[in-house]
Amino acid sequence: MTFLNYTPPQKRLQILEARLSGAPAVNGYYTFHSNVLDNFDSGAVPTGFNSETLTLSPGHYIVRAFFSITRTNTQFNCAYQFELDGNLVGKYGTTGMYINRRNDVADAVVSNLNSTLSLKLKCLNIENTHPTLDAESRIYIWRTDPT
Repeated sequence: MTFLNYTPPQKRLQILEARLSGAPAVNGYYTFHSNVLDNFDSGAVPTGFNSETLTLSPGHYIVRAFFSITRTNTQFNCAYQFELDGNLVGKYGTTGMYINRRNDVADAVVSNLNSTLSLKLKCLNIENTHPTLDAESRIYIWRTDPT
């Protein structure tokens, strides 16, 4: 009897952390700054840092945005959500109570096997005044290969 020694292909989880900034008007976009750390494979690191649009290579992704804010009034809030190739995706995040909901994190699951994707973080609404984003505001991107 012959046995085959087969090991299925392993997908490697890659992660990137980058800083966010901005105080856009409603329907405006936040800025993605240079990454703080990443272990993305060569050629797979998103491009477009220090702008409002990141370009993602083909793959499977989870993206999350966390805001760290300073405000002088608890009524200074905003809501934000990811936009992928012009369409809102995932769950929106807020900096406080917004439409009777509280969700501090915006996140989305994205898969594209054939082409690049354009990712933005959109300001959906502002309550009174936009809070100030601190230097600890972050986006996290988790990726696996599309194969």
